[in-house]
Amino acid sequence: MTNGVLMYAHNNLEIDYLKIACANALMIQKNLHVPISLITDISTYNWGKKSLTEKFIEKCFDKIIFIDKNHRFINERNFNDTSFTTKNLQFYNCNHWKAYELTPYDETLFIDCDYLIMSSSLNNCWGSRNDVMINHTIYSPYDQILPYSKTVDDMGIKQYWATVIYFRKSPLAKHLFSLVQHIQKNYSYYKDLYYFSSGLYRNDHAFSVAIHMLNGFNDFESIITELPILGLLMSWDVNDIHSVKLNDIILYVERSESKGNYILSRIKDTDVHIMNKWAINRHSDELIKLYE
Repeated sequence: MTNGVLMYAHNNLEIDYLKIACANALMIQKNLHVPISLITDISTYNWGKKSLTEKFIEKCFDKIIFIDKNHRFINERNFNDTSFTTKNLQFYNCNHWKAYELTPYDETLFIDCDYLIMSSSLNNCWGSRNDVMINHTIYSPYDQILPYSKTVDDMGIKQYWATVIYFRKSPLAKHLFSLVQHIQKNYSYYKDLYYFSSGLYRNDHAFSVAIHMLNGFNDFESIITELPILGLLMSWDVNDIHSVKLNDIILYVERSESKGNYILSRIKDTDVHIMNKWAINRHSDELIKLYE
């Protein structure tokens, strides 16, 4: 049995996802000690060869898997760099359903490249009797200390977060990813059926609908269990990074009741989803130097 981490990286005009993935790969090497594979497109990789060097990228990943980019897929969203800067950019996330067929591992941790691995907690997934594990519970550094759940809209189904997905090669996992493919290809229908608030394609929503379908269209008992962690720690895109050390990040966390009013929050030895991509890019060179 083989196990490893799988990440995607597709750059847009401003956010260097490949550099974020490289920094996180070094963090994974330090904390999880498992192989890492990257799925990317040739244009993103060519940019990385110029900015990072091919030798460095190959040092970060055990395997690089190239896929063609569908340039007809238009999925623009607002990216926030704190509450004071918003830019509308392409959000290329239409191929996550391919993770099942592309992974080179029997057991896979499929993670977003901006979910920074600062602990060994996810090693508890290996050898699980569960075919798939995805979290619906999250928590944040300031607003919520205890894990909580959200719904896809005010009156909708339970939201699952595609930020981290454990799966092993099995009929259930294969069926889940094929459902996500179907939902992605017919997203306008499912958007109306489930009353999504926007037309933006989100894997969180696609996996939530797929799990709802697998559960017999109910939200009470799920055949998909959660990851063996407290919950996904989310640093929202209104926050910023103050400083980084080994397995230690200090955040500027905006108080929810006051725009631009920040407190400092320290995240140590805990994995965290940094949703402000510019914040990671501003510190990516430092992260690479720390973990290299």
